Amino acid sequence: MFSFLTKPHLPSNSIGLEKDFVTAVSIEGSRQNFRINRAATVDLPAGLINPSFTEKNISSQANLRVYIEEAIGAAGLLDKKRWSVSLPASSCRSSLLTVENDPSLKKKLEEVLDWKAEQSFGVPARQMRISWYSLGTDTQGKARYFASAIRLEVLEEYEALFEGMGLNAGLIITKPVAEASWLADKLGDRLLISEQSDGFTGILMRAGTPSFIRNVNCSAEQIYDEIYRLLLFY
Repeated sequence: MFSFLTKPHLPSNSIGLEKDFVTAVSIEGSRQNFRINRAATVDLPAGLINPSFTEKNISSQANLRVYIEEAIGAAGLLDKKRWSVSLPASSCRSSLLTVENDPSLKKKLEEVLDWKAEQSFGVPARQMRISWYSLGTDTQGKARYFASAIRLEVLEEYEALFEGMGLNAGLIITKPVAEASWLADKLGDRLLISEQSDGFTGILMRAGTPSFIRNVNCSAEQIYDEIYRLLLFY
């Protein structure tokens, strides 16, 4: 299901944004056999990025631009203009949604998915950029979809940042989705734990597709206990 990440010809230069740091990376080689060519990480001052699904994320576009340019320069990538970008996990939300496999719903499928997304993410669909990826059907015959959403106001912050820098961000996704692509097309069951500043996101992959997604908010000291509870319950 993550072929949209692994099969298209995407920029080999990536910028990873987190609450406390920014990373610039360049890879080379084929999709099956690649290696990191250049990389650099720069720490960010507290409060410059405040990852949030509902609130403003960037306190100062000008200051963040300086740190991103520092990371790009330290990696020797100042001449690169096309980039992939991963955003902090808390800036976006992802969920697995199911829809009755009813032929009469096909014409209204987008409306049904929008309504499901509103119920899952707690925000009107018109205020979000939502990406849908079909996962086929479950054991009960219901259609399954992987939904990833970001509020338009938040997305516009990041788009304005990169446009102001003269960079073409050809792919903007959340950190857990980027990491989950590593497990795409792998046999067997695999569990991704993607840590973030306010907890973690757990994604169980079965035969390369997500089986469930759980976002857990907790302190750093509670992460191991919460992972244990997640494994125990599921």
